[in-house]
Amino acid sequence: MQDLKPWIVGTIVFLASASVLVLEIIAGRMLAPYVGVSLQTFTGIIGTVLAAIALGAWYGGRLADRHDASRLLGPALILGGVTGVMSPALVYVVGPSISGEDPITIVILAGVGFFLPAAVLSAVTPIAAKLTLESIDSTGSVVGQLSALGTAGALFGTFITGFVLIAAMPSQPVTWFVGAVLVVIGIMLSFRTSRVVAIAGAAALVVGIGASAAVAQPCDHETAYSCAIVSDELQRPTARALILDTFVNSVVDLDDPTYLALRYAQVTDAVVGASKDGAFAGLYIGGGGYTLPRYYQATRGATATVLERDGSLPGIAEDELGLEPGPWLTTVVGDARIG
Repeated sequence: MQDLKPWIVGTIVFLASASVLVLEIIAGRMLAPYVGVSLQTFTGIIGTVLAAIALGAWYGGRLADRHDASRLLGPALILGGVTGVMSPALVYVVGPSISGEDPITIVILAGVGFFLPAAVLSAVTPIAAKLTLESIDSTGSVVGQLSALGTAGALFGTFITGFVLIAAMPSQPVTWFVGAVLVVIGIMLSFRTSRVVAIAGAAALVVGIGASAAVAQPCDHETAYSCAIVSDELQRPTARALILDTFVNSVVDLDDPTYLALRYAQVTDAVVGASKDGAFAGLYIGGGGYTLPRYYQATRGATATVLERDGSLPGIAEDELGLEPGPWLTTVVGDARIG
C-alpha cells in the first residue's frame, strides 16, 4: 500500500476526522432521552471524545512504529466504522439503566457509545503520517499537511452534521452511512494486503447494522431538536402526554380540550382568568401539544398565534394529540427570540 497517492491518504485522514465530529455531534441527540440536553451534557460528550482523540492518536502512533503501517490503515477504518455503526445500539441498550443528569452518568454513557470509535478513527492520522513519510527531512511538512487536513475534516463534519444531517434524517441512519463509508474504504485498502480482513469487515458491517436496527429506539419521532414521545400511559384513557427528551412538555385529552393536567397550564389559566374576560387573541411562545391554545379556543372562542421553533411538533399535535387547525389558529415556525 506504499504506492497510495498522497491525495488519497489525505482524503482518508479528512474523512476519518470528519467522522469523529459527526459522531460527537450525533452523541448529543442520542444521549438526550437519558441525560437531557444541557451544558453538562455537551461538556461530558466533548470531554469524552477529546480523551478518545488523544488516546487514539497516541496509540495509533505507537502501532505505526511497531507494525507495517500499510497493513494498519484499512483495519483501522473498518474497526472505526463498525464501532460507529454500533454506537446507537449501545446507547439505547445501556441508557435506560443509567439515565440521569449528573456528570458521571453523562460521561459513562458518552464513553459507552462513542469513546471507542473516536479513539480508533483518531489513530488514522499517525498511521497515515508513517505511511506517507519518505524521509525525516519531510516530517514537518507531512505532519503539518495531515494535521491541517484532519482539522478541515473535523470542521466539515461539524458543519454538515449540525446544519444539514440532524435536520434531514434521524441520527441512527447517519451513523450507518458514516460507518458504511469508512468500512467500504477500509475494505478496499485491506483487500490488497489481507482478503480475510476485508471479508470480515464486510460481514461485521452487515451484522452491525442489523444488530443496531434490531434495538428498540426510545423516540416515537426524532425531530430537528428533540426526541419526541407520545405516551398514553396516563390515568385518563383519552389523555396523551408529549414527552420531549426527558421532560413532559404537554398533556392533552383527545376528547376534552378543557382538561388541564400540568401545573403550569393551571397557573396560566388562573392568571388569565383574573385579568381578562371573554375572547382574546393569544400569542404563544412554543406550541408543544397546543394545550392552552386548544383550551382557550374551546372555552372562550379565542384565536391563537403560536411561535414554534420545532417544525415537526405541529404535525405531531395534529396526528396524535387531537389538534384540529382552523381559522382560529396560526402557527409560525421559527425561533421566537429572533422573530
